Amino acid sequence: MNAEKGFENTFNQSSLAIGHLEELIAFRNDFILGKVNDPSSCPYLHPEIAASWLRSRNYGVDPYVIGQTLSKRLNNETFQELLDTYATLIDVTSALIATFDGLMLVAGYSILLTDKDGVVLLHKNEWTTTPPFAAPDPVVGMVMDEKSVGTNAHSMCFNIKQPVQLLGPEHYCVQLKEDIIGFAVPITDDSNDLIAVLGLITMAKPQSLGDEHTNGLNAYIMDMLITISQAVEVRLRLEKKYATIISANNPMDGAQNNQGEGIVTVSNTGKIIHINQEGAKILNLDPHDIGDANIRDFLRVESPLMGFAGKGEKVDINETIYTEDDEKVYRISIRPTLGKDTRQLETVVLRFKTNRHSTVSANKKGSTTTYSFDDILGESREIKEAIARAQLFATSDENILLIGESGTGKEVFAQAIHNASCPQGPFMAVNCAAMPRELIESELFGYEGGSFTGADRSGRPGKIEMANGGTLFLDEIGDMPLELQAVLLRTLEDKQIMRIGGRRYKKVDFRLIAATNKDLNQMVKEKLFREDLYFRLSVLPVHIPPLRDRKNDIPLLIQYHMEIYCQKNGMKPMPISSVAAKKLNEYDWPGNLRELRNAMIYAMKTARTGTIEINNLPISILLNKKNEDEITSTGDDLTLKNLEKLTIERAMNRANNRVTLAADLLGISKATLYRKLIEYKIAVE
Repeated sequence: MNAEKGFENTFNQSSLAIGHLEELIAFRNDFILGKVNDPSSCPYLHPEIAASWLRSRNYGVDPYVIGQTLSKRLNNETFQELLDTYATLIDVTSALIATFDGLMLVAGYSILLTDKDGVVLLHKNEWTTTPPFAAPDPVVGMVMDEKSVGTNAHSMCFNIKQPVQLLGPEHYCVQLKEDIIGFAVPITDDSNDLIAVLGLITMAKPQSLGDEHTNGLNAYIMDMLITISQAVEVRLRLEKKYATIISANNPMDGAQNNQGEGIVTVSNTGKIIHINQEGAKILNLDPHDIGDANIRDFLRVESPLMGFAGKGEKVDINETIYTEDDEKVYRISIRPTLGKDTRQLETVVLRFKTNRHSTVSANKKGSTTTYSFDDILGESREIKEAIARAQLFATSDENILLIGESGTGKEVFAQAIHNASCPQGPFMAVNCAAMPRELIESELFGYEGGSFTGADRSGRPGKIEMANGGTLFLDEIGDMPLELQAVLLRTLEDKQIMRIGGRRYKKVDFRLIAATNKDLNQMVKEKLFREDLYFRLSVLPVHIPPLRDRKNDIPLLIQYHMEIYCQKNGMKPMPISSVAAKKLNEYDWPGNLRELRNAMIYAMKTARTGTIEINNLPISILLNKKNEDEITSTGDDLTLKNLEKLTIERAMNRANNRVTLAADLLGISKATLYRKLIEYKIAVE
């Protein structure tokens, strides 16, 4: 930024009084008619303006025919080359001036971006009056330098390389009347060379020129233009810097090499600071909005992408990209850049390739619901009662609360209820425990564009809004922050929501299913959960039994999970020895169905003989509660060595001290077992 760019120069603040305005108009007429030859003799005219008047007359500019002069423009081919040269400047400036549209619309304006030769590269017009600036033909491409239109603000800005403000009669051309006010500020590159000028033309009543209000407004407009030009300069420097980074990370980076490949550069916080055309297409993002977008907005909450980048790891990962109406899996190349001295993350270049071998989920209405009540397995009285109750409640529109320990299948029940009640509607699932506290509100209620830093320009609907006509499933509802519980309660009562930053409510019609593994009643007593919300949620409670209370179902569930795993991996189900089956039935399964499934996967992976033996079971199952009590009573802790010693002792007992059989039970060689017996000083009778 040029150090002289400020608001202290003569050109920035005209002190022309009303009486002097009339005198200046008369003086300009005399100069144009040749009655005065030295414009610097006018006490109300700055020497730089006077010099420009002389140059304008010497150039042969006709002060009375500005409309004809403005018709001078570059031919299409030349102008297209110019647009290509200044493409980045135009894009950056266009995006930044758009943020001030609302402010500049108040009085009407015409804003111009010109190159160093005075060619108009960009024109934003909200003019409310007649010519000269309401011409039907586009202004872009016109040559508006001093040789063409005489003294004007942007040409003066090029000459003195400072911000400029010109009142109507300070212009050379008569058709730039008394009510015209021109502003211009320079745009420089990283070498402080002037490359373009940002100009603005507005209008004011002649009788108001020089009063305190008009001077204040003019000062505000100049400050605004300087702010925009500074932002343009910063963005241009970033564009240049990150183009260098991309080139360094991609030495073969050419148009051919990157065809169909999205490239996105983000800051250390994830803010998008550069994006190519394909990248913008992938993220469904307007390039003008990159300053407001964050790559995290398009990733799942638990995505490791920025974590890899923060560690400086150059890796390729498969990642799902979520846009407003779609989701797709890409192969993303992560190339971070760390500071030379700090070794801290500065920027990350991301390259997107379509992953043809990944499963793509594009259910625009919500999560896929695949389970029905027929998929809930079990013959025990406890599970049958839970299924019957859930089937009965599915016919009602009231809220349902699923209560059960982790891993009991609460989401399976939720999907089954949804598919029995409104299978054509969306099923939107939110895990309140997995969602960062600061994101839950926007995830549930959505937000309007620009409502907070990093928000999508077009805004996003929340899960409640997207559940309209279907089901909203709130898992782990006990982890919802207290401050949001009140908002959720109001939504349940009124059936309408307002997005963050919104101004109006939207009607929603959905069925709520909540789930928890906590004692909400106790949380209410401890003031950790709102009592009114608890009563609203628990209209129709369904208690899902833990696996330890339905042990008759264990053999059926074991067989089912074995068959599922074998089908996926092209294997045949394995028989289970009676000793291993007994141990599986005796175990309490604190992790419930999830733990049982994982245990069977482990057993089949380690069963080398084709039969699942007791030594193929996870050690957590081999150590039942009785063993844990024994360890606790002797004062031992659950170190790996203690567990290993205990397992060997139990194997030796079951094998009646026969080393060969014990080694088979443990899945180790006799030599290894002998070494362990000596190490742990286990006597062999």
